[in-house]
Amino acid sequence: MRENEAVVTVSDSGIGMTAEEIGDVFEPYAQVRRAAGMSRGGLGIGLSLVRDIVEAHGGTVRASSSGRGLGSQFVVTLPVASKPASKRAESA
Repeated sequence: MRENEAVVTVSDSGIGMTAEEIGDVFEPYAQVRRAAGMSRGGLGIGLSLVRDIVEAHGGTVRASSSGRGLGSQFVVTLPVASKPASKRAESA
């Protein structure tokens, strides 16, 4: 992490993903094949929207997982805007 970045990490202990699934997870309408009885009726657009919003703000988002049954981790990195010099002087 650099001084001018904010990093948010979200981890879960869910069903995890294979390396192949991670490559597609940010594509619109992509869904990881769920275990029997785990369907939640999602459309598969959430992570695609996250990526688009984060990138629109100059950031990045990464997904990782150690494999099936081992959960997933998502790391969002966003630039931190600094206050203009005149604003800093006013707030001091």
